[in-house]
Amino acid sequence: MSKNNYAKSQLFLMEFIVVILFFALCSAVCLSAFVKADRMSQDSSQLSRALLVAQSAAEKIKAGEADASKKTETYSEAGFTVQVENKLQDELLTATIDVYGEEAEGQPICSLEMKKYTPDEVAYE
Repeated sequence: MSKNNYAKSQLFLMEFIVVILFFALCSAVCLSAFVKADRMSQDSSQLSRALLVAQSAAEKIKAGEADASKKTETYSEAGFTVQVENKLQDELLTATIDVYGEEAEGQPICSLEMKKYTPDEVAYE
C-alpha cells in the first residue's frame, strides 16, 4: 500500500513540475511582449514629440519669426536637433525641416516640408 502512495506522489510531482514549467514559459512570453510594447510606446512618444518640434519650426517660418534668408539653419529644441533648409524660387519659399535625435546622426526621426508665398523676399545668390 505504501508503494502505491509513493507512485502517486511521484506522478503528482511530475505533473506539478510540468505545470510550473508551462506557467514559466507563458510568463516569459508575456514579459517579452510587454517589453516590446513598452519600446514601441517610447518610439511612438519620441516620434510624436519630434513631429511637434517640426510643426513648431514650420509655424515659426510661416509667422515670419524664423530667419528665412538663411539657406541652412541648425538649432536644438526640446532635446532634438532641428535642421532647416530653405529654398526660395519664384517668390515661393520651400523649407525642408528635419528633426534628429540628440546625436543628430543618420536618418532624421521626422521630416517635414512646408511652402510659403513670399513676394517680398530677395532671391538667394
